[in-house]
Amino acid sequence: MTATANTSTSLRSATVTVKGGGIERKIEVKQNGTVSSDDFVVINGVSWATCNVAAPGTFATKPEDAGMFYQWNRKTAWAATGSVSGWDSSTPSGTSWEKVNDPSPFGYRVPTKNEIESLLNEAKVTNEWITVNGTKGRKFIDIITGNSIFLPAVEGRSFIDGTQSFYSFGVYLLKVYTDKGLSVSKIMKE
Repeated sequence: MTATANTSTSLRSATVTVKGGGIERKIEVKQNGTVSSDDFVVINGVSWATCNVAAPGTFATKPEDAGMFYQWNRKTAWAATGSVSGWDSSTPSGTSWEKVNDPSPFGYRVPTKNEIESLLNEAKVTNEWITVNGTKGRKFIDIITGNSIFLPAVEGRSFIDGTQSFYSFGVYLLKVYTDKGLSVSKIMKE
């Protein structure tokens, strides 16, 4: 697909539909530079997935769904609730999340520390605790565009044996290793 610059002063928009492999995505592009899709939203210049990762390579059905849990730099998916067996308690390798281990769907990846911090830039993003369909979490809203994402405050699992841990906050992993951990991954568009 080739696009040419729009030098008109009038507002224009286009919807692009991409189909392949049984998947269809619609992306709306507006002249003012905002981009929206069912899969991602731009907040403070960063494109975020609207849902957590479920099984490797797939999104959860709804933004409030926990998806699955992942140990840092590992592609194995763990259930968000209940007991698990086969937990790997060894220290993960590497200092950045290797692409081969990234559970993100095609075209997405685990966010960097700076990208996570962009959500906390109070000059450009507001946030609030809300409940969506019975799930508590934090909603981040771009001050300029009004675009938002919801990060559910899901529980976690013990680093040692994978037993379910109960938190009143959500734990999200970064692309760069800072601490051994496990959580759902809110991911961003590449």
